[in-house]
Order: sequence, then structure tokens, then C-alpha cells
Amino acid sequence: MFDEFARERGISLSNESGGKQFIEQMAVALKTHGKTPTVIHGFRIQTMFAYIAAALGGCHIITEEDAGDLFVESVNCKRPDFRMLTKGGQEIFVEVKNFDQQEEPMADFIQKSDYINSLRRYVDAFQKPLFFAIYWRRW
Repeated sequence: MFDEFARERGISLSNESGGKQFIEQMAVALKTHGKTPTVIHGFRIQTMFAYIAAALGGCHIITEEDAGDLFVESVNCKRPDFRMLTKGGQEIFVEVKNFDQQEEPMADFIQKSDYINSLRRYVDAFQKPLFFAIYWRRW
């Protein structure tokens, strides 16, 4: 993260003031994200999905796909949360979502088409299917 921070700002990694700037920005980000319910619940649900998928025993490999550096030709390309290799030999991508239906338990789960299309661009490049794992919070 520091390397990316330094590259974006043209700061040398050996620059002591760059390290201080990085720490200050991370402190602000932690305070902001720590108060954002969608971030808090989203990460929790994403982690819960990985443990449940592993416990079900149907996969050889489950890996976080949306972590680390990404170098891509199209700027409008988003990585799904996980890549999985099933015991049947199928490789799939899974995007995990936390859905709070508010007061309506049967509400439709809706995502913006731009978001879906950015995920599709990524999985289509690998010619693998995309699945959604949705945690219906009110059920």
C-alpha cells in the first residue's frame, strides 16, 4: 500500500516525510471506513462466505481474487471477490454481497449495470463464469 501511495505522489520510498503522510492518510481512512456500515458488514460477509465455502468441502482452492496489484488494459474492469476451483474441476469467480432488504424481506436484489459490466469484463477475459453469493440479511 505504501509503494502505491508513494508512486501516485512521486515520493521516494526512502523519504521519511512520505512515511508520515502515508500513516496520516491511513489513520483518516480507518476512521472513515470504521464508521461505514456497508464496509464493515461487507468485509465480514465476504470473510464468512470464504469460511463457509471451505467448510462445505466442494473446492480444491478458494482464493481472494480482488487483492494485490492489477494491471489491466481497460480501466473499467473490476475483479470479483473470489476465484474458486471446484472438486469437479470447474473454475469460477464469485462476487459476495451483503443485502439488507430494509423493511421488505422479499425485495429484489438490484445492482447497477455499470458495476455488473465491469465484473463481466474481467471474468470474460478469463472465459470463466461469474456467480453471486448474496447474504440476505433479513432472512
